[in-house]
Amino acid sequence: MFINRSFSLPHKVGSLSYALGENSDDPATRKVPGYESRQFLITTGPLPLYDLDGGNIVFGEVLEGMDVVNAIAGIKTYQPAERLR
Repeated sequence: MFINRSFSLPHKVGSLSYALGENSDDPATRKVPGYESRQFLITTGPLPLYDLDGGNIVFGEVLEGMDVVNAIAGIKTYQPAERLR
């Protein structure tokens, strides 16, 4: 008997995770034959991160350099709902 432990690790700050759920891409894009979404993420918080548990697979953690991850996470990015200048 094979026991799947893929979802046994909980998410915490610094977890490396593979997202299995549907992403926020354009719905028309997802209908393109052969389209497959691949998303990997590093969790930065805030805690708790229960909404990720059971939907994404934790496969590792940041051992050093979390300050760099947090610096990147703090950079303001374009949001689709924002108006472009």
